[in-house]
Amino acid sequence: MNGNATMTGNRDDAFALIMKDGVVHRYDGESALFDDIEQAQGESGEMVLALPFRQALWGSRPMSGPERLARQHVSAIRVRSHGECSVEDFLKTGEGSETRLNDGHFDVSDEDYAERVRSVVDNEIRTGHGSNFVLHRTYRGRVFSRNVNTEMSIFRSLLSSEAGAYWTFLVHFPDHTLIGASPEVHLQRDSNGLTTMNPISGTYRYPKGGPDERSMRTFLQDPKERNELYMVVDEELKVMSDLCDDRPWISEPNLRFMSNLAHTEYYIHGYSSLPWTAALRGSLVAPTVLGSPLESAFRMAHRNDLSPRNYLGGVLAHVTGGGDESFDSAILIRTACIETTGEVSIPIGSTIVRDSDPAMEAAETVAKASGVLAAFSRPNQKVLRSLAAEILEERVNDVAGFWVQPASSRLDPGPGKFKAVVVDHEDRFTGMLAAHLRSLGLDVTVITWSPSPEELAGFDLLVLGPGPGDPDDETDERISGARKLARWAVETREIPTLAVCLSHQLVSRELGFEVRRLPQPNQGSQRIISLFGEEVRVGFYNSFSAYDSGKHHLDVDVARDPATGEIYALRTSGIISLQFHPESILSVDGAEVLRKSVLALVRDLSAVA
Repeated sequence: MNGNATMTGNRDDAFALIMKDGVVHRYDGESALFDDIEQAQGESGEMVLALPFRQALWGSRPMSGPERLARQHVSAIRVRSHGECSVEDFLKTGEGSETRLNDGHFDVSDEDYAERVRSVVDNEIRTGHGSNFVLHRTYRGRVFSRNVNTEMSIFRSLLSSEAGAYWTFLVHFPDHTLIGASPEVHLQRDSNGLTTMNPISGTYRYPKGGPDERSMRTFLQDPKERNELYMVVDEELKVMSDLCDDRPWISEPNLRFMSNLAHTEYYIHGYSSLPWTAALRGSLVAPTVLGSPLESAFRMAHRNDLSPRNYLGGVLAHVTGGGDESFDSAILIRTACIETTGEVSIPIGSTIVRDSDPAMEAAETVAKASGVLAAFSRPNQKVLRSLAAEILEERVNDVAGFWVQPASSRLDPGPGKFKAVVVDHEDRFTGMLAAHLRSLGLDVTVITWSPSPEELAGFDLLVLGPGPGDPDDETDERISGARKLARWAVETREIPTLAVCLSHQLVSRELGFEVRRLPQPNQGSQRIISLFGEEVRVGFYNSFSAYDSGKHHLDVDVARDPATGEIYALRTSGIISLQFHPESILSVDGAEVLRKSVLALVRDLSAVA
């Protein structure tokens, strides 16, 4: 190993082993505890930090009872020395011995977990609280002794068997150790400010004989798996739209092979000048490990979690230090936490969507845990990788081109420097809406829900954003505020108004249309619809809809499903209202719909670009 780090650690010292891109890095130093990530801003040197799930529970985000008993501090290593070597050379330094995990079991049975999946679909997704949620259970067991030899043995086993991980790691603190193989970048930034997130979703569980062409093709062409990925891409585009100085962009899709399963993924890139602490705090937690919309997902976890998430969804980060704002980090999933008592916990989650099969979701948690629990042979993937690339290439036309290229290479003509205000109803889709509007040349401000009319003075365009929840819920202060704002917009017509999703439903009601729950939720679905005589492909995230009974509504144009009466869009003097999300990656024609909508509303000010 190059550098002055040693291969063996004293139990009382803190050290980290992180494998990335075929190289094992070792960081030795002294341990430190911070109350929160901001406390680490004053540190000037190189650090490795482990952020538990509780670091994301700030502000009004609720905390489940079990989570109150979990770790809350940021554990860190102030790095004194750093060495590195290849994986091959590292494995030559010692042999992994068998480390038995005794009394291994999930804390929730397969049957009970499946029942909880049904409950989340019925009580969280069908009721409009969100489009997808990550439900977890924890695999528990015990090793005979927590010591460096045991930890090294587990790490070597993972290193030699787990294929496709972004980071495979061992982080030893005085009071606990983290060992895992995470497939997913959390947030990464280089010295030039180029920032990257890596949404991963959709799980291909290998058949008993290993991956094969037939089963992989079935997985890649499964609409449920495809839409699950698109939903998390939308969610991380929301995060990146808030973090980046300009519009982020996505890569082509990819299939990441691991030891006993594979995932579909994208990379999202953008440039950010935020301090590293603000960037990490603003990105906690990744929607892929909790759900969406994110604020609603925190409330779901509060209502449904039976055990603490602890480090599940947290972050392991390496910060360069020395005045350099670059950093790298991985999401803490597929991670075992070993306590000083020898107790081992591996929290594992599965993404629940509107059409989830409860038994299959239970099986997915088993597949995800098995990569940490045992060593598997790497499958022969050469032919399968070629087939995966071929099938995934077909998805290119299924996503919005707006998000495929950096902002500098695509600036659309639009209205002049008018001022738009976007009202955020606790759905970070508003950041993506803002990116679209800025690409049209508008000066955009995002504000939280329930502003007063006085706060809206001076703006040329009012965008009433989407949000989770039941539009009929009188007890929800956020819904009540959104309803008042929709009523004001309809009654006064003081500012040209664009309404999206939840706000569309509230505007529709003010215009005299009925709003009711859909028989089946549309969360994360892509549809081709007729929009005022034009065929468009757009993405829906709704469990409720306005309906047109066929009665004449004076001066209101209605785009609707001719069979069900479900209203897709409304337009009237000074108002355009859309049930779908034009800003979503699912909305292939969304950018053009938004451009035309903004131009139509700006004409009401007698100001056309």
